[in-house]
Amino acid sequence: GSEEILRFDAAIQVHDGGRMVVTEEIAVRALGEEIQRGIYRDFPTSFPRAAGWGRIQAPFHVLSVERDGRAEPWSGESIGGPGGRGGVRVRIGDPDVLLDPGEHRYVLRYETWRWVRFGDGEDQLYWNVTGNGWAFAILEASARVELPPVPHSAAVRLEAWTGPEASTESDAD
Repeated sequence: GSEEILRFDAAIQVHDGGRMVVTEEIAVRALGEEIQRGIYRDFPTSFPRAAGWGRIQAPFHVLSVERDGRAEPWSGESIGGPGGRGGVRVRIGDPDVLLDPGEHRYVLRYETWRWVRFGDGEDQLYWNVTGNGWAFAILEASARVELPPVPHSAAVRLEAWTGPEASTESDAD
């Protein structure tokens, strides 16, 4: 085999006011090549407004990190990105400990805001479930979104895009 993300499962809870609590379960196969001491996950937290006026700052706060059912050390650092975006890289793992080769399951739980666009008659959640820039393939991914109560469930509509950044492909159920 090769190093890869075997499964990437996200549970997204959207609360009133747009606060989100996200739990990601990421199962990887580590062979000591790219995945030596752990993994990292990049999150956007600052990006230009679509209208071009100012920036949107999306607060981000790690709640917990685990590997194989136990608390795991982690650290955060600021990163830049394409198109004037900025963010946070969460490095998961002990920098002084090499992982045993094999499969490992990471659970990352965090909260973030400003991903819901509130509009007249329609609100939109825009969220990149797996993020971009992974050095290896993601074999399977899933997302479960839990919304606050809505007046009419028929008013909830889903659109999903798959593939690399800016793709409009929709290979999703």
